Amino acid sequence: MRRAKALFPSAKLHLVYYNFGQLHERKGAFRQAERWYRRAMANHPSDAGYPITLGRLLFRAGRCQEAEAVLRRATRCNEGCREEAFLFLGLTLGALGKYKQAHDAFAKALEIDPKFKEAKKELSDIENVLDQQGSV
Repeated sequence: MRRAKALFPSAKLHLVYYNFGQLHERKGAFRQAERWYRRAMANHPSDAGYPITLGRLLFRAGRCQEAEAVLRRATRCNEGCREEAFLFLGLTLGALGKYKQAHDAFAKALEIDPKFKEAKKELSDIENVLDQQGSV
C-alpha cells in the first residue's frame, strides 16, 4: 500500500488513504483509521463515502457529537450514497436524544431512495418513540 501511495496521482490518493483506514480499522487501530479517513475526506471532499465511514467509526466509539458533524457534512456532498449519510445521521441523532431531527433524517433518506429498507425500519422505530413522547 505504501508503494501504491507513491505511485498514485495526488488527485486519486483518497483511494489509498481510504484503504489504509480500512486496514487500521480491521486491526482495531481506530485512531489511526480515523486519521486516514480524514485524509481521504480532505483529498476528495465531494464524496459522501469518506465522511460516512468516519462518522460510523466515531459513532461506534461513542463520539456521537463528532459523528453528527461529520455525517452532516456527508449529507451535503455531491457524490456517493447520500441516503446512507442521512441514515447514519438519523441513528446518531437518535443516540443523542434528538428524536425529531432523527425522524427528519430518516425521512430524507427515504426521499432519496424510497425502497431503502433500513431507513423505513428506523423511521418506523423513531415514530414509535415520538408517539410515546406525544411529539408526533
